[in-house]
Amino acid sequence: MYTNKPTMSLHTGYRILPLLLLLGPGAAFSGNPVQSVQLIVESSGPHALPHIVVANDGTRYTRLQTSTLALPVRFSASCSADTTLRQAYLGVGRFNLLSGKMDEDQKIYFERLQGSLKSNRLRWRRHVFNFDVGRIPFKNTNPVSACNSFLQQKLSQGLSRQVFMQQPRKMKMVFEISFAAECKRKWKHVGMWKQVTRKVAAVVVCKGRH
Repeated sequence: MYTNKPTMSLHTGYRILPLLLLLGPGAAFSGNPVQSVQLIVESSGPHALPHIVVANDGTRYTRLQTSTLALPVRFSASCSADTTLRQAYLGVGRFNLLSGKMDEDQKIYFERLQGSLKSNRLRWRRHVFNFDVGRIPFKNTNPVSACNSFLQQKLSQGLSRQVFMQQPRKMKMVFEISFAAECKRKWKHVGMWKQVTRKVAAVVVCKGRH
């Protein structure tokens, strides 16, 4: 399990792309004290999409040149009146939640958010989520393999390797991030969880020779 526990830093100044996912009180588990979890990825437009650059050795694409991404997000959570919001996580991928419990065997990279989480709500906060590109669980492929598949496709169509690799080639790939919150009743040691997951589009740049 990959984890880190940084101090939360807040960032402002981003224009919000109005993409909001909301889980209501009855969306997941009956009796779950988590009333809502909300997550927004902030952006100033299509040119602000995260870029992932893939390097080549002149004949094929070999490695990620972009090592980390910084994704500005906003999130909030609320619990029922007789519970407290114990903790919250931001993660790359989806958390394993079983009957409202957090699975201890987490395979994804996540960041634990701590602070003034002693009330029954976490008001809207801005945060920059930093994570390694190599830990993004892209579905069925990864940026290096995607660039090589694109190259092979064009070669099969008659384009020469030299012409294809002379300039950068771009494509979009999608990954997921999740925000999960735990609410617990005061007399219990652990609580129950809910999460919201949203898709993030990234621009993969298959780097050219020049």
